[in-house]
Amino acid sequence: KRGGVVEIRRNGLPLGTVSSNTMIAPQYIADSLTAVLPMVMHQNAQSVLLLGDDTGVAMRVCCGFPVHTIEAVRPDPVLTVLARKDGGTPCATAPHEDDRISLRRDSIPTTLRQKRDIKFDVVIAVTPQPGDHAAPVFLSSEFYTAVRSQLTDYGVFCQRISQHDLGPGTLIRM
Repeated sequence: KRGGVVEIRRNGLPLGTVSSNTMIAPQYIADSLTAVLPMVMHQNAQSVLLLGDDTGVAMRVCCGFPVHTIEAVRPDPVLTVLARKDGGTPCATAPHEDDRISLRRDSIPTTLRQKRDIKFDVVIAVTPQPGDHAAPVFLSSEFYTAVRSQLTDYGVFCQRISQHDLGPGTLIRM
């Protein structure tokens, strides 16, 4: 913990950062922009699917927009508990009190394979660092095809790939 900002790591790899008081220590802009950009880019987002937002940062951002549905799929209950302990609640009201929010504990690939009647205006993926053992799943053509199947015709997808030195060759292959 440093100045009201908690960095959560597993096996030395950063998993996320959470500000315990955004008036003193604002949330890191890169974490917030992953949600702000697609919400602003869509002209009238009504439904949002959050994939892997275990720290709740993207949910906090989405709660500030006039959306009707926020479905959050969180595969890591330990990270969620740590982030909540140090970062407070993700919205003005707790998730269980906000009828717009649906929280699910499930793997992201399993969620994306499910057939649904609902499509989402915005899909936001907060995925593991490329060095993490689970990362290849989230950088595959199968993943992007599955995400596309969850979007409305004019839906917007945003994924933050958090790595400082990938090099141009790796970025081009992605």
